[in-house]
Amino acid sequence: YRQKLLLQEIKNADADIVALQEVCAQSFESDFVEPLRELGYDNYLLYKKGRFRPLTLWQSKKCSLISQAQRDRVLITLFALEDSTKRQFVFVNAHLTAGTNQGGRRLRQTHDALNYCEKLWQQKEVQPRVIFCG
Repeated sequence: YRQKLLLQEIKNADADIVALQEVCAQSFESDFVEPLRELGYDNYLLYKKGRFRPLTLWQSKKCSLISQAQRDRVLITLFALEDSTKRQFVFVNAHLTAGTNQGGRRLRQTHDALNYCEKLWQQKEVQPRVIFCG
C-alpha cells in the first residue's frame, strides 16, 4: 500500500531529482528499482551503511552525475544539467540525526556537508549552487 502511494507522489512531483531518507536497502532493491525506472529515474545512489539510509534518484535525461561523496548519513552529489548550459550544482541529501539531544550532531552533519561543497567549488571552480535536503 505504501509503495504505491510513494510511487504516485514521486510520479506527481515529476522532479528531475528526488531525495528520500530512511530507505531500507533490502526492500528498495526488490520493490522500487523497476517501478522507478518506468517513471524515468534510471539512476540512484543509496548510502552505503545503516538499516535506513538516504537515497538520491535522478533522471539521466535531465542531469548527469559528475561526482559523489558520502559523509555521516549524507549523500553529496555534483550534477550537470543535460541542456545547453551544462550548469553544475551540488545536491545534498542529509538524513539528519533525530532526537532531542542530537542538535550538535545535526549541526556537524550540515557543517561537514557544506564544507565538502566548498572544497568542490575550489577544486572544480563550480559556482556555489547548492540544493540541501534533509
